[in-house]
This record gives sequence, C-alpha cells and structure tokens, in this order.
Amino acid sequence: MRSILQSGLFLLLAVGISSIACTKVDTSPSFPIEPNIRLIQVNHEEVQEFQDTLEILLSYEDGDGDLGNLDPDIPGLVVKDARLSEPDSFHLQPLAPVVASVSIQGELLVRLPSCFCWEMG
Repeated sequence: MRSILQSGLFLLLAVGISSIACTKVDTSPSFPIEPNIRLIQVNHEEVQEFQDTLEILLSYEDGDGDLGNLDPDIPGLVVKDARLSEPDSFHLQPLAPVVASVSIQGELLVRLPSCFCWEMG
C-alpha cells in the first residue's frame, strides 16, 4: 500500500512539475500603441554639397508594430531641414509583418545620400 501511495505521489509531483515547465511565459516587451521615436545621433553637423551622406540614427518602440507601409506612395518618414519651408518625405518599409500586431523596438539608420545645398537670395 505504501508503494502505491508513493508511486501516486511521485506521479502527481511529476505531472505538476512538467506542467510548470511547459507553461509558456510571454517575455516580449509590451509598449504603448503610440510609437515612441527618438533621435540618437546625426553623423554630420555640416555636410559638403554633393559629397557627404547624412546618416540619422533613430530608436523606436511601438506596441502594435504598424510602423511603415507596403505602398511605396505612402511616406512613412518625414525629414525637416530647418532651412527649407517644406519637409522631405520618404517611404518606410514595414518594420514588422503586416498581418501581425506585435510590440517592436529597434534602431533605424536613415541615409540621405549626397545632400544638395543652395543659397537663397
């Protein structure tokens, strides 16, 4: 009788431990749905006309992963040069699968090649 009781207790303990071990814990970060985008750095304070590539490093966090768009006609990134009246818009590919609603975070390096400059006057 004692052997059956010990076996039953062992089996119950084994099932309890295995169910704890198999429990999936969501370790992915959770962010607000509104994106949080921060400027980390810009590689030049001044650029040489037609020569320098301006690199802008941004960090992002987004709770539903909807940054970017498949349609190349929809701009996802706007860069404003303080010297100009209108900003420049650029296409941004989706940063997460389009059908998924997932929290995402990362860094985005934006390269603006051979910036042109002109004097107004």
